[in-house]
Formats: sequence, structure tokens, C-alpha cells
Amino acid sequence: MFILDYHEYPFWKDAKQIVSVLLKANSNAIRFPVIVWGNTYYNSSFLPKYPGLGERDLLEEIVTECRKYGIKVIPYNHLGGVIHREVYRLHPEWSVRKPDGSPERWHIHYLCCLNNPSYRSAYQASVREIVKNYDVDAMYFDGPNFYSFCFCKHCKRLFYERYGFELPVKLSWDDRSMQLFFRQRSEEVEKFFLSLNKEIKAVKDIPVLFNPPGFLQRRLGMTVVPERLMKQVEGGLVSEVHRNLHDYMEILAMTKAGVAMDGAAWCYCPPGPYESLVTHDSLDTLLFGFTYLTHGGTPVIRELMAFMHDDTGIGMVRELFSMMEKYENLYFDFYPVRFIALLYSRQTAIYYGKDDPEKRYNLHFMGAFKALTHSHQQFNFIFDEELTGEELKKYKVLFLANVACLSDEQVEAIKSFVLDGGGLIATQQTSLYDEEGYKREDFALKEVFGVSYEKNGKVESYGEMVPYLEVAIDHPVVKDFPLGKRIPLSVPGWTPEPAAYVDVKPMKGSMVVANLFLGSIPIFGEAREPSLQTGIKLPGVVINLYGKGRSVYLASEVERHYLRSGLNSCLNLLSNAVEWASGNSKPLEISAPRCVVTNLTCRGSRMALHVINYTGNMYETSAYKADYISTIRKLKAKVKVPPEKKVKEVSLL
Repeated sequence: MFILDYHEYPFWKDAKQIVSVLLKANSNAIRFPVIVWGNTYYNSSFLPKYPGLGERDLLEEIVTECRKYGIKVIPYNHLGGVIHREVYRLHPEWSVRKPDGSPERWHIHYLCCLNNPSYRSAYQASVREIVKNYDVDAMYFDGPNFYSFCFCKHCKRLFYERYGFELPVKLSWDDRSMQLFFRQRSEEVEKFFLSLNKEIKAVKDIPVLFNPPGFLQRRLGMTVVPERLMKQVEGGLVSEVHRNLHDYMEILAMTKAGVAMDGAAWCYCPPGPYESLVTHDSLDTLLFGFTYLTHGGTPVIRELMAFMHDDTGIGMVRELFSMMEKYENLYFDFYPVRFIALLYSRQTAIYYGKDDPEKRYNLHFMGAFKALTHSHQQFNFIFDEELTGEELKKYKVLFLANVACLSDEQVEAIKSFVLDGGGLIATQQTSLYDEEGYKREDFALKEVFGVSYEKNGKVESYGEMVPYLEVAIDHPVVKDFPLGKRIPLSVPGWTPEPAAYVDVKPMKGSMVVANLFLGSIPIFGEAREPSLQTGIKLPGVVINLYGKGRSVYLASEVERHYLRSGLNSCLNLLSNAVEWASGNSKPLEISAPRCVVTNLTCRGSRMALHVINYTGNMYETSAYKADYISTIRKLKAKVKVPPEKKVKEVSLL
């Protein structure tokens, strides 16, 4: 599929120009702008038409031409976020308001309030109009979005009706008004969007897709909870990412998260940049395209506008689409083999992360993701709502990377999972807070961890202490680590911020397999030698048997250390923990460098092992594209076949 995108006056004169690009690339669908920033590019009776279009109905022109060749048309509809300055001139009441009542600007345009009844009514009527009057194949919504806080009379009214007190001018995490605001707004907007979905289906039973705003919780919050809303529609654009802003691993994480939300998972390919009129005959197109496909995503090409000016990159796009068509039986309706469940806890990001979810939670999650990917572990993402006994029994290992916030019900589900033979890996603050961020006196999972909480600690930045791992006993979790030797978990010297740890007390029956040693180093101008002989020694890695299952608790932020330093010691420790916690039941083993990305998928009686070679000259910017991939030879892979299955055939593409 191609994306045609513009937010101002359209540049094309004839739909034949657009369709010719689609035919050259062997593309069977187009996402086409119809409602953008409150303006329409068709003859609407409810929303203003973009100035200067006259009698032209661009949607009708595109649909008519695409139907000649069996190309599907999916209207793009911007929902919330921004209204065009010309729309504001007609409807100033639709704009977001500051606390003083003045409109909130966005560059030369204005921000839009999704809670405005007049805006909602006009928007809903326009959507019904499109579905009823035009032969479209699906509906896509960029949103629903708020780009800022809003203090208009409608937002104030909704807040008061929900909580019984006035919306504070200054929202705070400390008095919980910030949490209440985001909860009320997301639920209100989701309710509106689902009513929109219902109205569309009442007119025509076509798929509805939307643009989840990434999956990582950010400081200003999200308008909706993407994993919750995604289950109510047919899919969405899960990696609206840009090559100059995101590296390969971040893009891969967004893809896996989007696929885990269920539904069709569209992914920009190659990811970004936006306003380029140049296309590239680049391996990036294939590299990212097959990365998406092998993880359950669908590559979509953006920007069609560029291909109308320069068709240099059309060959790579055609090759990608042709391969998709040829091997669709290996990509679509295949699902990742379930082994490790890596939880992304939005409730932790919100209620523990507060105004800094990136440092307090997201970096821990991304460190775990990167370590599991680099060690070729077979894993899927799950979300808070999936922490149930029914869902967890599908997996062998659950990984909780500093998941501070867990409800009593979620704790019980985890306990039952381990009791019945599951493996658990948990780090730092996991289960120390309830689902709304209230601190408990002790870990709710202390019986599973085999440790009780004492206090939090931090290793101060440069010149203070550096965290090391000191192996205490010979055990599989610390295999290949020399007994008694102190191994760095982070890079000493210039650290961006203090490294955190938790001081814990081992309980009866648990075992400390490695200590966390905080050794001191001299600061500038200090006349003493660095020493690994003096320092603080604390329980660092604690293993425990709970029922039929196994637990590994890590008191330091090993996963975050790995994200920053990439040290083998961190990677090997986490990999060993997975192996031991699972009872040595890994479904996939492969001898390959970190740059090789794997995913084992299945459908019925068929299994497919996908291997992506992400290596070569990866400059990680929009200016430099991948133009060479180094060859890796003699890869050895071992796939564990389920005991009830027999191997009939093994083949390579």
C-alpha cells in the first residue's frame, strides 16, 4: 500500500498521475487524504472544503480511477489534534483553550478540542457522508488526538461531572489531579471514537483503522490507551516513525508492540522522513519491509508524492511488494511462538513514571527488549490487561522490568503462574506499588521473589561508586562468570545520572547467587587509588523456587545498564536468567551475532523461522541509507518441535 499525504492545497492535477505510480510499484491500495485539520477534499455538507478547490471532488476522482485497476481506496481522516487556520476562522469555538480562555496555537494553525460537541457533530456527519456516498474500502483515522491540555468549558464540564470538583488550572501528579485528568479524557475520547466506529459499521461493514500514538507513555500523556482501543477496531498505523529520529531497534519495538495489540499493523517503510521529493534505490526499503513482515506487520510506503517526482526507488518497492505477494502464506496469519512475555506496563509508566516515565520506566523496558532481541530470545509483548491467569498460561516465562505498579488481582495471577510452573524474571521496584502508584510496605510478590524490601538506593554519578556483580556461588544463572570476581554492570566514569538499586533482605529458602558490589573510585583531585576491595555489598541476584516455578530477582537495573552500556556481562546475566527460569525449554537456539534478529512463528501445523541480518553501514540518519548488508555465514539454528508434532518437511526460501 502507498500513502499519499498532504495537509494543504493538493499538488496533483489528474488521478492518473497517482495511479501510474501504484501500478509501477505493484501496489494494490492507497491511503488518501479526505478530512485534514477540519478541511475536506471532497464535497462535504458538514465540514468546510479546502479553499481553492472549486468544484473538484478529489475523493471521487481517486475512487473512479483506482476502481479501473482494482486498487483499494482508504480515506485518511485527521481526528482532533489540529484545525486549519481557515477552519478556525469559521469555527473558533472548536479550538483548545488555555486557562485564560485564549486559543492554543499550533504554528500558524490552531489546536482542536475533541470534546467540543459542535466539532464532534460535524465530524460524525462527514464520516457518515463519506461511507454512504463513496465506494471506499476502509476508513483510517489519524487520531483521536489531543496535542495539549484543554481548559475550554466543555472539558471543564466533563471533568466536573466525573469527579465533582473543578478542573485545576495547574494539574499535579502529587495531588493526583493529573492522573484523573488523563483518565477522564482518554475514556471520554475512546467512547466517542467507538461510537464513530459503530456508525460506520451501521452504514457499511468495512474495516476501521487508526493511528495509535506510539506505545511508550510520554510525559504529557496519551489521548487514548492504544492497546485498549486497538482491540475494538481492525488495526492501525503502529510505527509512524522517522528514520532520522528512531533507530532500528526502536522501530522494531514499535512494530512488535503494535502487532501484540491485535489487528492489522501498518508500518512506515522506509520509516521517514516526511517532506522529501527524492526516493532512494535503497536497501532500507527491503530491510525494514521484511523486518515488518517477519514480525507480523504490513509495510506501507510513504511518501507517494516523492515517487511522482522521482521514481528512482520504485524498483525496490516493487521487489518488496512482489515478494509480499509471492510469500504471503508465510507472513500473514502466522503468529509468534509464545515463550517469554515481556510486559509493557502503562500503569507503571503513568503512576510510577509520573512526569518522567522515560527514565523511571521506559528505559528499563527498552533495555529488556534490547537484551532479549540481542540474545535471540523468543518473546512477545503483553500489556496490563493481559496479566491474567488465562493469558499467562500461554507462556513459559514472564519478564517484569521494573514494573512497579501491579494490582492485587495481577499479583495473584502472577503468583498462580509461577506456582503452576512458570518462570519469572523481575527487577528493582517490581510490585512495590499498587496499580495507582500507592507504595506498599513490601513487595507484593515477595514470596515469589524470595526477598523482602528494605530501602532504595542510588549510586551517585561520576566520582562516587560503580555497580559490580560479584558471583557468590556456582549456579546456571551466573554460569561463565568467575566465582568471586567482580564484573562491571555499567561503564564507570561519566554516567548521565545515578544508577539505582534496591536493598533487599533474602527470605528463608531463597538463594543469593551474586552480590551487588558498589566499589568506590576517586573523584577529580582526590589523592587515592581506585579500589575494588572496599565498598558496599548487597544481595544482587536472588533465585527462588515457588511451587513448581522459578523466580530470578535482580536488585539493580541490569536491563537499563545494558541499554546504556551494551556490556556482555549484562546480556549474559539476563540470558542465563531466562534459560534457568524456563527450565531450559527455549523453543529456539541460534548461533549468530547480535545484529541478527529472529522471530519464530507458527500457523496450525506449520512453523517459520525468520532471520533478519541487520548489519553493514548503518548510519542511523535520514540522510544516509543502508546500501550494503554484510554477509553472515554458517548460522546454526535449533528449533524445538512441540512433542505432539512430527517434522514432515524443512525448506529454505
